[in-house]
Order: sequence, then C-alpha cells, then structure tokens
Amino acid sequence: MWEPPQRLVHESLLASAAALPEKQAVVDEYGSRTYAELADDALRFARLLQDSGLERGDRVALYLDNTALCASAIFGVHLAGGVFTFVNPQTKADKLAFILDDSEASFLVAEEHSAGIATEAVGRARHVKNVWTSADYPEAIASVPAEPRPVGTIPPDLAVLVYTSGTTGEPKGVMHSHAGLVFSVESIAEYLRLKQDDRILSVLPIAFTYGLSQLLLATRLGATLLLERSFTFPAKTLARLKGEQVTVFPAVPTVFATILSMSADTSYPSVRCLTNAAAGLPPALHQGLRRVFPNASLYRMYGQTECIRVCYLEPDVIDAKPTSVGKAIPGTEAFVVGDDGRPVEPGQPSVQPKALQPAVRRCGGGVHRGPLRMLKRPRPPHRAFRHRPARSPGSPAAATPPLRSA
Repeated sequence: MWEPPQRLVHESLLASAAALPEKQAVVDEYGSRTYAELADDALRFARLLQDSGLERGDRVALYLDNTALCASAIFGVHLAGGVFTFVNPQTKADKLAFILDDSEASFLVAEEHSAGIATEAVGRARHVKNVWTSADYPEAIASVPAEPRPVGTIPPDLAVLVYTSGTTGEPKGVMHSHAGLVFSVESIAEYLRLKQDDRILSVLPIAFTYGLSQLLLATRLGATLLLERSFTFPAKTLARLKGEQVTVFPAVPTVFATILSMSADTSYPSVRCLTNAAAGLPPALHQGLRRVFPNASLYRMYGQTECIRVCYLEPDVIDAKPTSVGKAIPGTEAFVVGDDGRPVEPGQPSVQPKALQPAVRRCGGGVHRGPLRMLKRPRPPHRAFRHRPARSPGSPAAATPPLRSA
C-alpha cells in the first residue's frame, strides 16, 4: 500500500497519531501523553500562536525542560508555520536575552520555575511580544480549537535554529531546514535499525541535536519516548531503565561511566541498542557496557551541530577499530580533504595519522543552511559550511574538526 512521504518534521507526529492514537508517545515525570493527545496539544498551540500573530517563518523560543509539554510546543511551532529555537533550561538571563535578540524571537515559552529569568531576559530583548509559562500553557491551548490555519510550509523552509554553547564567544545560531531534519532522522533510524515497538529513554537535553533527534526518531517511528529532565539523579534513571522495559538508551561517556560504577551486580537485558555521541567513548568502557547491557548493540557515533550526525561505527567492528569514527551515515559521503580543499586518497604521504586534515561529510538535505548571521549580516561562508567541495560541485558540505583514522 502506497504511503505519502513525510517531507516536513511535524508530519511524523500527525501520521503516528492517525495510525497509533492510543499508544504512549511521551512519558515524563508528570505522566504520559498518547499520540492522539500529543497531536491535539500541538495543533492547539499552533492555533494559539497564529491567533497571537505568528506569521510563517516567525521564531518561537522554547526555554523548557525535557517534558511532553516541550514536545507538543516543538511540533506546534511547525504546525503554525514557525521556526523554533530551543534554549537550554540552565541558561542564564544574559545569554537568553542574547539568543532572543539574535534569533529575533517573537514568542517565548518558559518553565514556571524560570519565569524570573525569562522576564529579565525579555526586558532586554527587542522582538518578543508574547510569553507563556508552563503553568499557563495548558489553559491557554485549551481555549482555542485544534485547527491551525494552513500555512504552506515546504521542505526547504527553516525549521529550527540550534545555538552553539558559546564557550569561545557569542553563541551562533545554526539553521536547519525541514528537509535536512527529516533526512537526518531517516538516516539515523536506518542504521540504528530502530522499530515502532522501541522504548527510548533519554536524559539528553532537547536543546541539543542529540537530544532533539530522540524525539524526532520516536515520532517518526511511532515509538515511545521516556524523558528524564537530566541525569542529576542517576538512581532514578536506572530504576526506569529496569522498570519501563527500555530498549534504546542514547547517552554520553560520563553517563555510561556513572552507570557502570553503580551497576556492579545489575544488568539491563531489555536494552537492545546503546548509542554514544557528543564526546568520544573511552574504549575501556566497552567491556563493562557489554556486561551491564548484555543484549545491546553499541553504536559509537560522531556528529556536529551543523549536520546532526556525520559517521557511525557498526557494533561488529568496535573491537577491531575501538577509536574509529566509523563510516558515513546512509545517504551521505565522508572523505578527507587537504589544505586546498581537494580529497586526499588513503595512504598519501600528506595525511598524517595523528593529525588528519578535516573530514568532510556531504549529503543532499542533511547539512545545515549555514549560520544565522549569513542571512542577517552577510559575511564569508562559515568554515564548517562549504557549498562546493571538490566532489560533486553544487552539493552542500559540512567540514569537521580533525578526526582519528578509521
């Protein structure tokens, strides 16, 4: 039976709600929302935004914890025709004000416990005209119908602005289109071999692409996403790993190390897939993870804000190449370039094993559209974003920092 393709990010939620209305979509500390309930929340928020003056392409800042409310807000922004930018809930007022101003956000949704910080930041921003908190969000969306007006969004339209941490200067907004996000999610789901009956437990902040991708993967597949605010209380997370029959657990090295230190006599046999990204996983942890997660395949992954995922290492070669970043994700190409920007073939003397030139990941829709400032204040192209690499002129490419040899 022919199924219509999903070209926009929010179409995955609507499709899963139509096919699996009573299935758990998101489970957080407050309870759970079925796919039908999550879609209804999102549709109502979309209408609320439109009734509040949102026009196609307007920015909405989400200053929220990992919750079902946050998930509905993300999809609601897209259903309204807007662009969301997610702000880490630990962000202070000065940086929040910068992001609100830099993104030209017209709307803000903030946690009630962060209302004071949000108010201070909005006072410094020039464009915000409406603010909702998590306390008044449910009543606000209940007051409007679940019927947003059609907006005509198309795949190349901007979907999200992801801000870098700003540790070396001002945060930079990286632009991702609907087409790019959909492409990346499809590719990741393919190589991880994820399924509709998976239960994904995420302690990763949705403010970062590694965390955001868990939500998008779950809704694309019709799977269930179990959200934790953070890994601040590891015993609570471990209890959920055991009690909620988790099958997929994405994490970072510090989380895995903590779990190993707390699980000397415990295992989690329901988990069939472990993923690591954001930082290199020390090979010394591999054996311990096999013991604690005896039925899980471990995927070492490498990504960057500009394209979400670059490479992955198949679990069956992890012992042979324990520090490798692996191969390009499906639908993309990864290769090494020299100082002149041209591909360098394996074995050439110019490639130094301990200091490889930047590896370039190239794909049709999965690379970002460049930093936000390219739209606002034209400047030479960002060094991590190249429109014309030596191979296939015209295709976008993202350049990584130096990587280890595969």
